[in-house]
Amino acid sequence: VSIQAENEFDLFVCVLQDTTFPVAERNWDIPGNLDPEDPLSSEALLIFIPGLDSTFVTPWLDFFTDTTNISDSLGFDSLTTAFFTDLLDDMYIGIDGNMEISGVTDSTVTGNFNCSLWKPLFSIINIDSAEFHFSRFALPALANTNQVVLPKYLHLDPAYPNPFNPTTNISYNVNIQQELEISVFNLNGQKIRILTNDYHYPGRYSIQFSEHNLPNGIYIIKLQGHKETHTQKITFIK
Repeated sequence: VSIQAENEFDLFVCVLQDTTFPVAERNWDIPGNLDPEDPLSSEALLIFIPGLDSTFVTPWLDFFTDTTNISDSLGFDSLTTAFFTDLLDDMYIGIDGNMEISGVTDSTVTGNFNCSLWKPLFSIINIDSAEFHFSRFALPALANTNQVVLPKYLHLDPAYPNPFNPTTNISYNVNIQQELEISVFNLNGQKIRILTNDYHYPGRYSIQFSEHNLPNGIYIIKLQGHKETHTQKITFIK
């Protein structure tokens, strides 16, 4: 990770698949064995993602400085694939080149690489005669002047105003990336309005429910997440 500007970082990642343990000096062809239908399956996967903010970079560094909860390579592959899939439109993927690990100690890995990288929107960049030197280090705090505190739970706040006529505000917190639907039902269980049905990233959201033609009465707001459901009553008064 390299700092480019205030709260802007470039992320360079190399995933090398090898059956030798511990890490030893070796050369890799890029991309190596590759499934054409799955560009993330490369034997030597080089990825460059410019212009990230700390919302993405901090979880990535936390994950790779503590992988004790990853018991096998399949779990590791699933997690990294999920992370990269979300950023696929912004990344460059190595399509031709080579990488060499030329020196290994108990705390450092050094080497060099040359690579052409491709972006899914058909942009290509070349990196020539690059070198790398990885060593153990104390993870610094990433500065973010507009620090975003991510919610810990999926939560539906009380609608306001309630009772309402004709508009009420509905705020909610999202703790993980997931599909969410917020709908309004009458007391007979009939769905009368879908307020949102979309993929959400972690954060805080607010929407409005406005209706002039409802009969007076009590209605149910339902927040449906991947594994959780939250409901509350609202009252419409003309």
